[in-house]
Amino acid sequence: MNKPSDYEAIFPRPLSEEKLEKLPPALLPARVPLVGTDVTLESMNAQLHAAELYEASHGSAEGLRMWDYLT
Repeated sequence: MNKPSDYEAIFPRPLSEEKLEKLPPALLPARVPLVGTDVTLESMNAQLHAAELYEASHGSAEGLRMWDYLT
């Protein structure tokens, strides 16, 4: 099991071990496309993506399975 001194080496500032009453606010991730070698991940935009998604998912039973795990 890790000792507190193990964690202190990871963090750039010493740990105070004081309890926080209220957590500081988190930053929202930037809404910019993430470009990889095989795919680009971007936020869904109905005006840009709806027609392509409908076409890809309503032409066959295989296409309809695209939505099975999208909750």
